[in-house]
Amino acid sequence: MMKRFLGQMSDTVRELLLGILLFGAAIWLVLIWFVPDKGSFTIGLLLGMLLAVVLGLHMNYSIGQSLEFTEKDAKSYMQKMAVLRMGMIVVVFGAAHLLRIGSPLAIFAGLFTLKFGAYFQPVLHRLIHKKEKERR
Repeated sequence: MMKRFLGQMSDTVRELLLGILLFGAAIWLVLIWFVPDKGSFTIGLLLGMLLAVVLGLHMNYSIGQSLEFTEKDAKSYMQKMAVLRMGMIVVVFGAAHLLRIGSPLAIFAGLFTLKFGAYFQPVLHRLIHKKEKERR
């Protein structure tokens, strides 16, 4: 099931998710030595990374759906979806705070991996396709 789901994704989305995972691992490896509560930091970072993955997939889905609308309807739809994503962030932070799950700074760092992954995606794309060209 997971293999089929990943197979249906575009290369760009797969590379974005890989970037999220790579930067999440890098953040964890660097910052784990400096935090007093390592468990809370790790849970928060994983929660933020999970949120980043969900937001990335939702953005991809929203863009695909908006292509089916007229320009005016697509703009309205994308604004609604952006507000929905912001709401997801608020809900996750609120739930984590109320349930005392994870460090809020770690959740933010995990969420920020979406940004790092998006900026790093072209580099990953070149690296991955360079390896494919060398195999030929």
